[in-house]
Amino acid sequence: MWQAFSIDIAERYALSVYNAIFDNQDEVEISGKKYPVQTKLFAKNAPYSIRYVEYQTPYQTTLTFIEQHPFGGFQWAREVRKGHKILWVKFGLSNLALVRDGKYVSLETFRTITPRRFAWKR
Repeated sequence: MWQAFSIDIAERYALSVYNAIFDNQDEVEISGKKYPVQTKLFAKNAPYSIRYVEYQTPYQTTLTFIEQHPFGGFQWAREVRKGHKILWVKFGLSNLALVRDGKYVSLETFRTITPRRFAWKR
């Protein structure tokens, strides 16, 4: 149930968050509630801030939607420097999916996540 819920939530809201972040909106509405688009400096004294939205799911877990930064030699940073827009969907430190240029792509890493790794609040 958890996997289906998380994947469903990620897919359902990722494009809304993607549009809010890359259209420079201040907030995004998810499930009737407004969440702010927050910013954080990529690194100390960096000229670039990363934009992200944290969504609290009904199961007391958090999905983070965060844009890819353009720095470094990684494939995704190079893609951003080429002009692509990339948003990651994260659960903790794991990437569930990404949105690249408006297209949702589910990743295989969600299959390794199980509820036993997390303390559930009831």
